[in-house]
Amino acid sequence: MALGDNIKRLREERQLTQQMLADKLYVSRQTVCRWENGTRCPDLIMAKRIAMEFDVSLDELISDEDLKKFAKKEFMNIKDTRADTIMEYLCRIMLIGTLIYLIVCWSTIPDQIPTHYNAAGEIDDWGGKGMIWFTVIISWALYLGISFVECYPDIWNTGVEITRKNSEKVYRLLKYLIRTSKLIMTAVFSTLIIFPAMEKPLPVWFTPVYLILLTGNAVFWLIRIFLARK
Repeated sequence: MALGDNIKRLREERQLTQQMLADKLYVSRQTVCRWENGTRCPDLIMAKRIAMEFDVSLDELISDEDLKKFAKKEFMNIKDTRADTIMEYLCRIMLIGTLIYLIVCWSTIPDQIPTHYNAAGEIDDWGGKGMIWFTVIISWALYLGISFVECYPDIWNTGVEITRKNSEKVYRLLKYLIRTSKLIMTAVFSTLIIFPAMEKPLPVWFTPVYLILLTGNAVFWLIRIFLARK
């Protein structure tokens, strides 16, 4: 049974009007009405107050489907930590910095630049310098795409069952996974813009290091999410 139906049932069992329940919870009658008809949903703190008022457990009040909504809402309320903020600003600095570099130094960039590197970082194909804008577009598209996904946990697959106990921790770790992945991808594409513009081969360690960072980062956070499921 949905949360709104449970609130209505429990209220009527206790012979309370919507106004009487609203007065007990210090909200308006319209708010209670919206809860019951499903147009609005109380947050987790209010849900706990409602459960206490009806003298029932949170499990009796909230269905599994409602729990998923609460978990997503909890994620949306997770504030950025200092690490989140630093990573976000680093992404923006790299993206904007490479763009400024290209604009300022465009006249000094050779007409022919490296357009492909092998696994060892050696140049194995050349093309016109205008090709570099494709990499710029891809880097911005990835950044904006990941940022968009970050705002909509509804479309995620967490890989673990979300419960009242683990929801905050799991979504906090997921946010770190997305933010660190975005930082790594931004750094990789910024490098793939700057080095061709300077007509230089990539360092021999570039490919193995970014692959280790990307996969290692994902494995690290996914393991932590798996452990946090309990």
